[in-house]
Amino acid sequence: MWSNYVRLDLKHDFFTSQEEMLIINLHAAIVLFSALLCFVETIN
Repeated sequence: MWSNYVRLDLKHDFFTSQEEMLIINLHAAIVLFSALLCFVETIN
């Protein structure tokens, strides 16, 4: 974990609006996928 602060190529600023939308979309896809998996598991 602390090694991330040593790496100079990592971004430590705020996210851009494009990056925020990417994070939101990826999170929504993961939540949708996990909900679908739970639904399939309850059927079986």
